[in-house]
Amino acid sequence: MTNLHPLPRHSLFAAAVFALASPFVLAEAPMNTDDAGALGRGGYKIEFEWAREGSVRGPTLGFGFAPVENLEIGLGFGRSSDRSTIPSTTERAASVAFKWVPLKWGETTAGLKLELSNARPDAGPRVRENTLTALLTHRYDGGHAVHMNLGHAASRPQGGASQSTTQWSLGGEWALAPTVSLTGDLFGESGPGGLGRQLGLRWRAAEGVALSIGLGRQDGQSQVRVVGAWEF
Repeated sequence: MTNLHPLPRHSLFAAAVFALASPFVLAEAPMNTDDAGALGRGGYKIEFEWAREGSVRGPTLGFGFAPVENLEIGLGFGRSSDRSTIPSTTERAASVAFKWVPLKWGETTAGLKLELSNARPDAGPRVRENTLTALLTHRYDGGHAVHMNLGHAASRPQGGASQSTTQWSLGGEWALAPTVSLTGDLFGESGPGGLGRQLGLRWRAAEGVALSIGLGRQDGQSQVRVVGAWEF
């Protein structure tokens, strides 16, 4: 049986970095909840995000591509700083994700996502995290949609004990206009973490180009995400 212990501060910081530098096969920004959908075969995506969670903030650059139908592969590279420490702590993270969405019943789709992340703080051991998530999406006429996620994550600092959590998320999209959508999320995980929530706004500025912003809160920490994405 795996021993579960509270993570030390450097590991908690790494967990925040994973949230900032997660792979870009996510639901359309600024949502936290992933959708059961993928780029079309031969499609590509470039995404730039600046995010803040409490005292941790930083940019992430992501790339996504679909080598075959129903499979999307994402790569993410991020750098985050924790300004609550003196001097501030900097951490770099890299990630890869595979999202497979083979099931479809009318307007309902389902699939799986595997994420592998690796964070390196300036002072402290490397932290790895693996997450497997089940995805479910139902789309409605008019551009509205509901997404549900249920996953299991295991993180482990180099030379330390692993910690596992069950994660869940429920999100929705509401089309206010042909190019503008309101988004909302509720999310959480097993353990002491509290309920998280976020509201966002997405604007499709041009064909394949979207700009979005999300504002949320979890565990007493405010969250901000500003994202620009280009699909082609």
